[in-house]
Amino acid sequence: MPDGAVSLDVRFAKIGEDAVPFDDVFSSDWFFEPVRYVYENGLMIGVSDTLFGPQTSVTRAMIWATLARQANAQDLPAGDEWYSGVQAWAIESGISDGLRPNDSVSREEFVTMLHRASETPAATADLSAYSDAGTISPWGKDAMVWGVEKGLITGLTETTLAPQAATTRAQAAAILQRFDTLLA
Repeated sequence: MPDGAVSLDVRFAKIGEDAVPFDDVFSSDWFFEPVRYVYENGLMIGVSDTLFGPQTSVTRAMIWATLARQANAQDLPAGDEWYSGVQAWAIESGISDGLRPNDSVSREEFVTMLHRASETPAATADLSAYSDAGTISPWGKDAMVWGVEKGLITGLTETTLAPQAATTRAQAAAILQRFDTLLA
C-alpha cells in the first residue's frame, strides 16, 4: 500500500462492435462502419477526443488532410496554419486550387478532388435518374459521373444527388471508405 494519497484516472472504453472512441457514433447509425473504417485506418480523426461530429460539414482543409494521409504524404511543409502543409500538397498534387481552406466542401467538390487524385479516369454513368443532375457544375460533371459509376457517391434520395450540398463528416467517411476500397 502506498504511504500517501492515490489518484486514479478512470476511462471507460467501448468494446466489441462499438469500438470507436466517439460518443456520437453508435452501432445502429448508418455511418458506423465507415466511421470505424476511416478512424482505424488513420484517415479521419474526431472533432475532439470523444466526438466525431457526423453531421458537421467537412472543410476543404479537412479533405486535403484526409487525402494526404491516404496518399501517405510525408514531410509536408509547416506553416502558420495547421493545414499549410496539406494545402501545399493538395495544390502540388493537382487535387485542389488550395483556396478557401475553411469553407465547407460540397459533394461535387469532394468527388472532384477524389477524381483528380485518381488521375481523372473517364466514366460513362447515366445520371438521368437524378432530377438534380442538371445542377452539377460544368467543372464537376465528369467527376460526378465517375463517382456515381464507381459507387463512391450515392444519392441523398433515390432521385437526388444534391451536388451543391455540403458534405457531412459521416458522408465523407462513407465516400472515403469506398474510395480506399477502390484504390486497393
